[in-house]
Amino acid sequence: MGKNPFIGTWKLISFAGHPKNGEIFFPLGQKPTGTLMYDDRGHMSVIILSGERPPMSTPHKWLVPQEEKAAAFDSFDAYFGAYAIDEKEMSITHHLQGALSPNWVGTRQKRFYTFSGNENQLELRTPPLAYTEQQFVGILKWERL
Repeated sequence: MGKNPFIGTWKLISFAGHPKNGEIFFPLGQKPTGTLMYDDRGHMSVIILSGERPPMSTPHKWLVPQEEKAAAFDSFDAYFGAYAIDEKEMSITHHLQGALSPNWVGTRQKRFYTFSGNENQLELRTPPLAYTEQQFVGILKWERL
């Protein structure tokens, strides 16, 4: 690979779910925001969220009503860990050490990648996911900062 093109900080441009037979949907709304970081020692972190999150009724998160906590949880995702690149498969695997969802800790999250724009744009595609009744592929588009 030579120079690792992943290294750096990336800004989320879009996040869309693409079902096999169905309409594209936007898990975090039409204006998601987020940051993805890879370093040269094999560490990564990502935070993604809806760009349309309403403010909570109190500044103290421990006093927020459960409905507001659930909405905040559903509109946010984050994890960190190590990563490994498979050039032949054109995939990058995130080895999760910490995550918003405790069930993801210790898992491996594979993403298939494509670079464009002189390696300043990055598209990451999930394997087929089954979070709803039908499977879909999540496509996240990033731009280098």
